[in-house]
Amino acid sequence: GTGNGADVNLTVKDTFILDNSRISNRVDSITDSVATGNAGNINIDTGFLQMSNGSRLTARNSDIGNPGNININADTVSLDTSNINAGVIFGNAGNVNLKARGSVSLENESNIFASVQRGDGKAGNILIDAKSLLLNNRSLIGGIKGNSANPTGSAGNITVKTDDSLTLNNSSRISASAFTGSGGD
Repeated sequence: GTGNGADVNLTVKDTFILDNSRISNRVDSITDSVATGNAGNINIDTGFLQMSNGSRLTARNSDIGNPGNININADTVSLDTSNINAGVIFGNAGNVNLKARGSVSLENESNIFASVQRGDGKAGNILIDAKSLLLNNRSLIGGIKGNSANPTGSAGNITVKTDDSLTLNNSSRISASAFTGSGGD
């Protein structure tokens, strides 16, 4: 089928908890045909965003079209074994914009991605603007471009702005990688 996804807008004054849960804005085919269209954005405005136990925020397109962007505005953001992904299989990935007046922490293999798995599309950009940023225990922030027979796609840019500190512990990474094509900034 053909069609675009709508935006998901969530405003929570105090605490927004995702525990083994998922918020998705996706374009997928559920039959043998190919879905065509763009996924909508996910916009979150909250005091404290806590994601744990495999929770996911996903703006994704598995067929033809682009995923939406993920925009988070919060006082504090905490991910523990959880993922934020504005990715795509083919096409251009969405962007992740995360602004926190306090700290952002990614623990225990948590990830923030704006990735392209295949094809010649460009991975999305990631912006994190916070008082402090901590990545611990194999956590990753990545604008990653996967394998492709056509090397024209590139990894996205990653911009991190902190007022106080940036800490990476125990094999955690920030990576703008391209397996073919160009890496990001």
